[in-house]
Amino acid sequence: MKLADLADVSVESNSDSLNSSEQDKDFIRSCLNKQFAVTITDGRVMVGDFLCTDKDANIILGGTQEYVPGRPEEESRQVGLVIVPGKHIKKIMKRN
Repeated sequence: MKLADLADVSVESNSDSLNSSEQDKDFIRSCLNKQFAVTITDGRVMVGDFLCTDKDANIILGGTQEYVPGRPEEESRQVGLVIVPGKHIKKIMKRN
């Protein structure tokens, strides 16, 4: 998997709060077990399967590969199950 195989994810908002809430839940459900890349504040990119999130925007990824800026992609490392604190998330991208 190359980092270039990832695409930005965007969500359209809806002014009807009840309807929007259901749409938001459906969107999160559709993301479950899909591969995402999460860029964190120190520049590292964690690529793994989206398993869950919470009200604080913390994310759990499974089967995660860690990419460090400035190093070749071949030097990435397998880190497995990771919890990414929401306060450290800069960008989330979904694999195509």
